[in-house]
Amino acid sequence: MVEKATNPRHSDDRAFGVCVFRLAGLRLGLDVRNVQEVLKPLAITPVPLAPETMDGLVNLRGQIVLAFNLRQRLDLDTKEAASPLQVVCLHQGEPVSFLVDALEEVQEIQAGSLRPIPSNLPRRLREALIGVLDGDGGLLLILDPARVLGWVAGEPDNPGAKG
Repeated sequence: MVEKATNPRHSDDRAFGVCVFRLAGLRLGLDVRNVQEVLKPLAITPVPLAPETMDGLVNLRGQIVLAFNLRQRLDLDTKEAASPLQVVCLHQGEPVSFLVDALEEVQEIQAGSLRPIPSNLPRRLREALIGVLDGDGGLLLILDPARVLGWVAGEPDNPGAKG
């Protein structure tokens, strides 16, 4: 089974920018409008009784930011890269962060060029995607920021929320 590539934010053939990064051997992309910055990893302070998909909190220039484990959220290999990078994103105006293995580029893509989501991907990864793009650099999986970042905020369908 192949899932349809849909996202109301990218429902027509308009171009949009995607921050492309590597995580667990995959090329993932996130709409640049959701990415605040990418930086060297910050010290993470664990939070007692937090879900295991939450790494803890980081201090970003005096602002406390939630750091979550995208690998666990997406059911990917949990082995971290030797030199990860921290991606800080905005979700409903609030910053959240996660580690990635490497940053590749910012790429402009056409919403209409997104292909259906393959059914052989892990369920949680499939649920977090709006579509895939087969390009020169290989398969690019486009994340749905509302789903990925919404899970962090404890919104409905949050696989990592305490309950």
